Amino acid sequence: MDEVLLLASRLLLLIIGAGGSVAFVVAAARRRIAWLPAVAAAVILLGISLAWIAPAASSVAVELAFLAAWMLGFPMFAATFPDGRFVPRWSLWLIVAGALALVADLVLDDALRQHPAWAIVPASQLLLGIGAIAFRYRRSASSEEREAVRWVLLGLIGTLAAFLLIGLFEGDQVGMGGAASEARANLAGLPMSLGFVIGVARPRLWNVDVAFRATLVVLGVGWGLVGAFALASASAGMLGADPVPAARWSAAAVAAAAYPLTRGVQRLATWLVFRTRLDPAAAVVRLGAELDADDARSVAQRIVDVAASATGSTAVELVAASDRDRAVFEAGPIDPGSAAEPGEPVPVTFRGELLATLLVAPRAGESDLGARDRSALAAIARHAAPALDGARSLQESRAA
Repeated sequence: MDEVLLLASRLLLLIIGAGGSVAFVVAAARRRIAWLPAVAAAVILLGISLAWIAPAASSVAVELAFLAAWMLGFPMFAATFPDGRFVPRWSLWLIVAGALALVADLVLDDALRQHPAWAIVPASQLLLGIGAIAFRYRRSASSEEREAVRWVLLGLIGTLAAFLLIGLFEGDQVGMGGAASEARANLAGLPMSLGFVIGVARPRLWNVDVAFRATLVVLGVGWGLVGAFALASASAGMLGADPVPAARWSAAAVAAAAYPLTRGVQRLATWLVFRTRLDPAAAVVRLGAELDADDARSVAQRIVDVAASATGSTAVELVAASDRDRAVFEAGPIDPGSAAEPGEPVPVTFRGELLATLLVAPRAGESDLGARDRSALAAIARHAAPALDGARSLQESRAA
């Protein structure tokens, strides 16, 4: 069974490595990404596939190919994806450091990698690379670029978490304890490979925000519960408790921490991924509260306020479909200085009639709205339409 699992994991790596490399070349040819990160990503996937399909212990050439692919390819990809520019500037030094470490290891005849502290080198490179990618994410303008970078980050976080989990049970012998151990190591590398491929080839294959938040919640809750169990076990051991009572106290600590930890991690993950942007349900609740508020704002202005708070945009306008309804249906923008910014149209219809159009510009520093923004605006428009129609009927009855 272990041999079958090992064979399956190697085949998956080969398929993803070869197919992903082709996808990178095609994406670069279509100018979706620059050639520099495309070549770097292809080298990484092919190097990983080669090393795990033909184990490094069997060939010095394979071992060197994998080492060079990772030490040079990963920092190059992290520093230049997706447009080929080195952002941030200090990411160039990651490539220099990787090249120096590779050359030094070759000159010293593998002495560096045999040193117990060698693990710090690839780990530091991985963490700094993730930092460079996260920095680039903050600077990305279009939502498609941001989604591509998030897929890469998601894959790296998944692989890092998988190796940490395996390391809890296997120690420093990850992938070296037989067929099953090697298969687990192979499978742990799949999230990174898939993240690279999806991020480059089809960043909008699925809503990455949902996947990212779910991953953060699972990892946060999982590691939090592991920490609670370990802390309770250590405390019980320090108090001199026997193993069975100590295990019971640890289980009780995990049970007590599960609900508040889950709720806290969910809120933190939501804030990290979406910040203050509202989901469709929360946007509708906010709309209801605003429409029920006792103040002098018009119905149209309340709708604009909700759309602005749901998306974080300050350039939101509601434009009437006909001139006769302008007094009732028009409002905004929140920031008068942003009125000239182009907005994405969201139609507000009621019983087949187009009442108005909600124009929402992207947030500062971004070029378009995201999937969460569009779904929230669609929900706002759908539930705001009856309120606008009612405001028009009230205006007409007063005029009569």
